[in-house]
This record gives sequence, structure tokens and C-alpha cells, in this order.
Amino acid sequence: MSTRLKPYPSYKDSGLRWLERMPEDWQGLPLKRWVATKITDGPHTTPEFQPEGVEFISAEAVQNSRIDFDLRRGFISQALHEGYCEKCRPVRNDVLLCKSGATTGKLAIVETDAEFSIWSPLAVIRADASRLLPRFLFWSLQSDYIQNQIRMTWSAGTQPNIAMSALEVLFLSAATHLDEQRAIASFLDRETGKIDALVAKKERLIELLQEKRTALISHAVTQGLNPNAPTRDSGIPWLGRIPEHWGTKRFKFFASVRNGQVDPEDQSFEEMVLVAPNHIESGTGRLLSTESAKEQGAISGKYFVEAGEIIYSKIRPALNKAVISRAACLCSADMYPIRVSCHLEPRFLLMCILGDRFVKHMVDESMRVAMPKVNRDDLYNCWFPVPPLNEQRSIVSTLDAETAKLDALTAKVRTAIGRLQEYRTALISAAVTGQIDVRQCGAGVAA
Repeated sequence: MSTRLKPYPSYKDSGLRWLERMPEDWQGLPLKRWVATKITDGPHTTPEFQPEGVEFISAEAVQNSRIDFDLRRGFISQALHEGYCEKCRPVRNDVLLCKSGATTGKLAIVETDAEFSIWSPLAVIRADASRLLPRFLFWSLQSDYIQNQIRMTWSAGTQPNIAMSALEVLFLSAATHLDEQRAIASFLDRETGKIDALVAKKERLIELLQEKRTALISHAVTQGLNPNAPTRDSGIPWLGRIPEHWGTKRFKFFASVRNGQVDPEDQSFEEMVLVAPNHIESGTGRLLSTESAKEQGAISGKYFVEAGEIIYSKIRPALNKAVISRAACLCSADMYPIRVSCHLEPRFLLMCILGDRFVKHMVDESMRVAMPKVNRDDLYNCWFPVPPLNEQRSIVSTLDAETAKLDALTAKVRTAIGRLQEYRTALISAAVTGQIDVRQCGAGVAA
């Protein structure tokens, strides 16, 4: 944290474990004492949607502290919207808090005058603006000391959930003077904006590194390693020109997809690792984590996979998820377990699948149906390059070395992003709890 930021002249004990101390003239109260209306949530029944009308959103629309209306659930009639409790129809400067599911604790502040409705996973918190500025409330609810309270009061169950009664008694500390709250909110608007801009640049750098990685793979598996090798037209649009001495074959002549599913609840399989698309990193062929079928509560049929086989996600091929199994395991029915019989090394085939040319080809093929999905017949009839086996191994070895360099750089950028996000979190918490005095840090406007 910047050395320019000093603490307040004097503090007092907050009396709570959530917050050791607060500035002498600040006040700490339960959240329900800071709000203008009773904290409430949206309707608990799914409404009847229609082609147009008032937008209806749920927790997934809360993105990066804002509401993404492109992620709306649908539209409802004006009459139905007006029929909901007035206090659960959000207005400008209301704070929305996700109170159930994996997004519990995420927040957004309403920045529009347009009417919209919310579903029950969202709570509406309306600050009493005569005592608490909405943007100060918004930043306070993001702080560690509030988020820790939320986590500690989650209702017991299969997923995080904070009860409305628990939400009302969250302890919140605030400056008694609105000008002081305004200075803090303006400081955080400005400083977090700088951090977010830097994070966005680094995230863009990661995107460019990933694009370079997939392009590098594509070039190697379609052009080879020798830039001076004579080439010929493969006659296959997604491949283009390939080295003259390479062959091509349809997938069905060198590989197959397993048929028949097994019961993950069977004792023979329940302790086996179950690979699903969310376990695989996009574009890298890496497994991010492992869980057994039992740990995931799997109940429907899954495919059995032998060690060394390729697991390829057929759903939403643009995500580019494929990996080679290191040991016998299970995979989701949304994936293809691929056995390579001859002509191609499994690792070379994996590199072909991860290359951007193949991904684009499969995306184009999958767009013919409502849910993007790689059809088994389309995969079976897809042509692949077939270099000599020793050249395949050389290509794979070279790609392993080159992609490792890009992956190391990507890891460094991710580490830097993590540090920036940690600093952002610490800065918010320090400012809204008065651990640093930001009143003289520049002018700004906060509603």
C-alpha cells in the first residue's frame, strides 16, 4: 500500500471480532440500520417469459461489479413486474448482492434508470442516503471484513447460501460525515479503476500468448518444422498446403471413439477420477484438477478411458478442451474418449486437435445445430495430416519445448494479476474500515 496513506489520528475498539478498530468518530451498526427499506430479494418462482418487455435477471448477470443485461434470463410483462413488491424492483444506486450458489457474495451497483426485475438469488440493498452513500455501501460490502461475515454466516447445505435474516445483521462501519464517505468512495473508484485497467492489459496479454500458442501448434502440425520443405495442396480446406511427403487420412482410419457407458455409482468405478470439461484448461491440453466420480456425485452414465487415450470435449468446441489421460479414468458423456490405433502418435493427434485451424474447422461444423457440438460422424470423416512417425515425435518434442516457454510467461503474468487483485482487495478493506486516511487524496464524485 502506498506510503503516502497514513492512519487516522485516533481509533476506538469496534467491539467485534470482524473489525478490531475503527476511527474515533465512525459508527458501527447492523446493516439493517443503514438501509432505507427492508432488505429483500426477488420472487422465488420462475416467471412466465415473453418475447419482449421488462428485463429479468438473476445472479449470472452480476459480472465484474456490474449488471450485464446480455445475460438476462428473459423478459416479463410490465404488469408482472409492477406486481412484484416495490422494494424488490431495483432502482439506480441500489446494490444487488448474490445470496446463494457459487456466486454468493458477488455484488453490483445499479447504474441505470431503466426498469428491470430480479430473481430470488439476488438481494436488493438500498442505502439510507441521508446517512450512508450508496457507493460507500457498495465498496464496504466488497471488503474482507464484510465478505468474511458473509462466509461465516452461510446456511448449512450443499451450496453457499446466506439467509435474509443473516444479511440484515452484517456489521458495517462507516464515517458519520457524508463528505468523508464521499472522499473514500471517490478514492476507491479512481484507484481500483487504475488497477482494473492494468489487470485488463495483462489479461489481454494472456489472450495474445494463448493465441500465439495455438497458432504455433497449428503451424507445426500442418507445415512441419522445416520451412524449406517442398509443399503440396492437401485438398483439405482446414489443412491447406502441407509438406509434400506427408499423407492425409480420415479420423476413422486411425482412431475411434469408445461406445458404451459405465455406471459411475458402481463400486468398480466410483473411486476413479472423473474428467469433465471444467477440469481441462482451454487450449493447453492440461488437466487443472481431479475429482473422483463419488466426490462429484455422478449418477448418469460415463465413458471408461484407458491410460494414454485422448479425452476431447465435444460440447462448445471453441473452448478447445482436450487432454491425454495419464491413467485409467472416466470421462463425462459430453466428451469423446479417443483410441488411436495406428498411423498417428496420440500426442501428435492431441496437438492437431489443439491447433487453431482444427478448432475453427470444428466450430464451423458444430454451428449447424442449436447447441454447438462436434458430431461423431463429422469427427470420423475429418481429414488429418499424417507425417512419418519419427517426424511426428520430433514435432511433439519441439512443441513441448516451445509451448513450455509461452506457458512460463503466461504463469508469470497470472501471478502478477493475482498480486494486483490482492492489492485491490486490501486497498478496499483498508479504506472502508478507516485503516488508512484517504480524505486528502484528491477530489472525486461519488453518488
